[in-house]
Amino acid sequence: MQNEGEQIFTSIPFPTLIKAIRSALNEEISEIIDHQKYEPLVKADEACKILGISKVTLLSWRKKGLVPFHKLNSRIYYKKSELLAALEQAPNRKGRRRS
Repeated sequence: MQNEGEQIFTSIPFPTLIKAIRSALNEEISEIIDHQKYEPLVKADEACKILGISKVTLLSWRKKGLVPFHKLNSRIYYKKSELLAALEQAPNRKGRRRS
């Protein structure tokens, strides 16, 4: 293992080095995606449709920790599988109007 600030000198041509780095990164990214079972994220509008609730209810559930979410930069996203799992455990909506 190299110490921070240590330099390594090599005679590998630059294009070959770049190709090797790209290949290693692609392998790592593929492994991460395979392990995490990549799932596209949806925005609040789509999350509301999936759950059959309003944006106000979605915000309330999110604040109460009933709906898992993912924050990328300053935006909030949801995974469909997590929404469906949350719906199974959602509060009873009996007697409430649906929008």
